[in-house]
Amino acid sequence: MTAGAHDMSTIRGWWTEDRAFSQKFFNGELRQSGEALRKATPEIVEAPVRQHLASPAMWSIFQLPDLLGMDA
Repeated sequence: MTAGAHDMSTIRGWWTEDRAFSQKFFNGELRQSGEALRKATPEIVEAPVRQHLASPAMWSIFQLPDLLGMDA
């Protein structure tokens, strides 16, 4: 399972690229009400990483910027 690949945007990148998707993720996956933030906070970046780590997949692969993006 992978949160991204070499030819994909980082989590912070896709958060700003597709506002409709980030809004859906904010409300559905993060269970937050209201309008999604314009910039991905470290907590937002951490959420999909944690989801992938909690999956039953044997491997989880992350881009280094996504791992570093969990720190302010």
